[in-house]
Amino acid sequence: MAGSWRRAGGAGLLAVVLGSGLGPALADEPLPLQDVDLSDPPLVTLVATVPGMLSGRALPSTAFSAQQGEQVLPLTVTRVVDGPAELVLALDTSDASSLAYEQSAAADLLRSLPPGLPTVVLPTGQRGTAVSALETVAALREGPAELLDGLPAPAQGRRLLVLLGSCDALSGVTGRTAAADEQVSVLATGDCTDEAAELAGEAGVARSGLQGMELLSAVDDVGRALLGQYRLQVDALPDGGPVQLTVRTDDLVASAALPLADSGSGSSSGSGATGTSATGDAGPGDAGPGDALPRTPVVLAALLAAGTGAAVLASLLADRRRARPT
Repeated sequence: MAGSWRRAGGAGLLAVVLGSGLGPALADEPLPLQDVDLSDPPLVTLVATVPGMLSGRALPSTAFSAQQGEQVLPLTVTRVVDGPAELVLALDTSDASSLAYEQSAAADLLRSLPPGLPTVVLPTGQRGTAVSALETVAALREGPAELLDGLPAPAQGRRLLVLLGSCDALSGVTGRTAAADEQVSVLATGDCTDEAAELAGEAGVARSGLQGMELLSAVDDVGRALLGQYRLQVDALPDGGPVQLTVRTDDLVASAALPLADSGSGSSSGSGATGTSATGDAGPGDAGPGDALPRTPVVLAALLAAGTGAAVLASLLADRRRARPT
């Protein structure tokens, strides 16, 4: 009899959990924002980078949402590498010992990106697509190279600038400032952390001390990050409070709160929580619009949410007391 009570109680508890609509909580991730442009209110334009596990596929626009207070905002979504955008790939051909790794890493990067992406390969300066650029990269030979010498004017849209080279080659361009709407990734084969960080800027990627396979792995990381960038355009009320931006899939939820208080300052760029950009700031027990479910144990949450939860729990405890040996 006690066993049947336990089975009935367990079934009732399962029904409570399922009936409450609560399943396992989705993973809650930050959503880094950069190149936030507030200069044309009510239109807000920015670039969001989704978590790495989502970068391998193009997400539908329905995966993204924007909300200001209780109001759902209209949102336009475009994956950056789908354009308008241009990749500028600069390789240092002066160091024969690392050139082969740079060529291999660059070729892997080009293969991972959409074949029609407009591409410029330096030091040759040859324009083409990601496909035709593979031949240019393969044909590079040892020789002096100014990484950004003769860099053409930016194409319409976002520029993706990837620099592969020695610290000596990069030292000649460290005074350069990243242009607006430009993503800079600097991967150095020597030890020049400060110089690489200065060149990449706040919103860029800077890695140094990379040798051999480390360079290949770092370029792979850059490629996945570029594939995970989306340009978002949203109409928001300048005085309507922060905008909650969310990307939601079956696997996870990533979100960020974008403040609009300084909308009169024009455009800005940054990543993480710098400038006017932000990452998701919901804590383990906080749930705002578009956030993942709070990280409360599912059973406890269901019992508190359901009207019969207390009765089921009491029955289970009473049954356990009766079954306990005296």
